[in-house]
Amino acid sequence: AYPNPTESDFTFVINSSSADSYSVNIFDVTGRIVEAHSTISAVQEFKCGAKLTDGIYFAEGVSAGEREIIKLVKQVR
Repeated sequence: AYPNPTESDFTFVINSSSADSYSVNIFDVTGRIVEAHSTISAVQEFKCGAKLTDGIYFAEGVSAGEREIIKLVKQVR
């Protein structure tokens, strides 16, 4: 995800040799899902997080049993 930190939204680029689609959930620090995105193409760029307030978040990407979590920082000036 880039830019990270961001003032507006995050851009995710998913590059995978798998044809499976992905889902991405954005969690706040309490573990609550604040955004959910599903059926994302394996070779697709998408944006999210524009409506998030300042803070630290975690993005969880899931596909075909694989899971990756990255830390996101939103800083609105």
